[in-house]
Amino acid sequence: MSTPEGIMDQSDIAIIGAGVVGTNMHDLFPGAQLIDPPRDLTPERKTWRVAFVCVPTPMGEDGACDTSIVEQAITENEADVFVIKSTVPPGTTDRIAQSAGRRIIFSPEWTGATQHSVAIDDGFLILGGRRDFMSPVVELYKSVKPATFRIMKTTAETAELVKYAENAFLATKVSFFDEFYRLCEAIGVDVDEFREALLLDPRIGREHSFAYRDHPWWESKCFDKDLPAVCQWAEAHGVRANLVQAVIDVNSLHKREGS
Repeated sequence: MSTPEGIMDQSDIAIIGAGVVGTNMHDLFPGAQLIDPPRDLTPERKTWRVAFVCVPTPMGEDGACDTSIVEQAITENEADVFVIKSTVPPGTTDRIAQSAGRRIIFSPEWTGATQHSVAIDDGFLILGGRRDFMSPVVELYKSVKPATFRIMKTTAETAELVKYAENAFLATKVSFFDEFYRLCEAIGVDVDEFREALLLDPRIGREHSFAYRDHPWWESKCFDKDLPAVCQWAEAHGVRANLVQAVIDVNSLHKREGS
């Protein structure tokens, strides 16, 4: 069956990186080409209409985000538009776009490997960057999503900072519930009963409210690298991310006490 005029053929889409984010993207666009040379997914073709970049952004020795794999993925491929799904510091998308001379936008991802991340209602999309770069991506999502799907356009820096803020907030929430788990244990209160009573207040929200008895602290591929990256990025801009650093410190204390 031929593709209707105006709708992008998914064979013109590349998903670079076959980790958790990349495979989730491939579920959404199953006709796309999944690229990951370390996993022997190396297509002959290297030119695409849209390429989603879903590669790792590990933490460097100084706590900063290492964006080199993202930059490599973009320079080694050709696409009309690159969409960075990897978490990167604010300013990264515009910097790479200028240095590489490519059309690049940023779109934070919300899926992960745990039951918490896969259970969220991802009925929205955030795109950051130049509006004219976004158009084919918007049309692509329209071809697979219902009209109730929300699409927000903003600057690349805003979208990048939103992703950092999201991970920092969720880590803070986990640490909050871990702290009250310890208070419950100290006075003999059933922590599960406490949680259900507290969550009767709809302002608090159920997501990320579990405290696990065998490890009442967070240990996350995202949180462990992204919260230090927030602090390092803020420091580079003359600001101390005191609350985020406190969450890191509290979690480290919880981990030491529970080991």
